[in-house]
Amino acid sequence: MDDGGEIYRADRYGYVGFGVIFGFLISATLVMIVAEQGGEALYALAVFVAAAVYVFVWLRSFRLEIGPESLRYKTLWSDRTVSMADIVKVKFDNAYLATYFGPVVRLTVHLRTPDAPPLVINAKIFSRRAVARVLQLGR
Repeated sequence: MDDGGEIYRADRYGYVGFGVIFGFLISATLVMIVAEQGGEALYALAVFVAAAVYVFVWLRSFRLEIGPESLRYKTLWSDRTVSMADIVKVKFDNAYLATYFGPVVRLTVHLRTPDAPPLVINAKIFSRRAVARVLQLGR
């Protein structure tokens, strides 16, 4: 962001958590490959390595930019920018009964424009500092 804004990326705890999970799965599969001299475990290893690469690319794609004029939320699948003037309120939600495939722990940025859907930010991916900063925008 060239206008002196703040940039937040996925917090390191996401990388550590997924690293532990995939590290265990890949290590266990390698033990199975050595014990069996290859075989079916090679396919499992390929799946776990591909899944780990995908998850780390997915985590790396999260980006939250807070500038003087706009708020931008970028993921692997979407990129949305809203004007600061359009922000009415920001809510921290735990949507355990969500009816769609959105984030469970999220920040919902409600906008002034009536026909515009709210901006939904996956809160558990970012640091507490980033979440607190976005919550300040709704005041």
